Amino acid sequence: MSTIKVNTLTTLDGTGNITLSRPIVGDGSNLTGVAPTKTSIEALGIDLPAANLTGTIHADRYTNTIPDATNVASAGAGMLTVDQSWTGSQRATLVTDNDGNFDLNAGQNFKCTPTAGLTLTFTNFANGQSGFIILVNSGGHAIARHGDTIADANFVATVSTAGTYIISYISDGTDAFLTNSAIMA
Repeated sequence: MSTIKVNTLTTLDGTGNITLSRPIVGDGSNLTGVAPTKTSIEALGIDLPAANLTGTIHADRYTNTIPDATNVASAGAGMLTVDQSWTGSQRATLVTDNDGNFDLNAGQNFKCTPTAGLTLTFTNFANGQSGFIILVNSGGHAIARHGDTIADANFVATVSTAGTYIISYISDGTDAFLTNSAIMA
């Protein structure tokens, strides 16, 4: 059996479908209908623990379907349902939102500098999402909170006083629960 040279995982959709691609040595015409073995793929440094590989050879790539998504879970590549060890930093970009309406699909951490009074409102709640808001209320504008924005009884009075605050939030999928810092110096 010919060994197909593949070494790039280009897609993994969570259902076990992956596409491995790299130009095939030669024109590939003599490989039509030939599927590489698990051993020949792993020899290239790609861990595919599936026992039954099926796929299609194209002139420039081999497309492989793994019948069971759990077969690639041990490799962990791109799987969001298994624990990951990150070697690079993972950051959320600070989103500027000065109107007090925080779309949780837009980001995790926000900066808000109101120019008038506003109501803190959250949309697109995600159960377990948490983050921070830097509230720069230098004008001492009145800050209110929406009905599904839960905070202690002193929250509104505190953050309506001129100053800069760090507000933390966590969502249960329905409401946003807030805590705030004292005025930051």
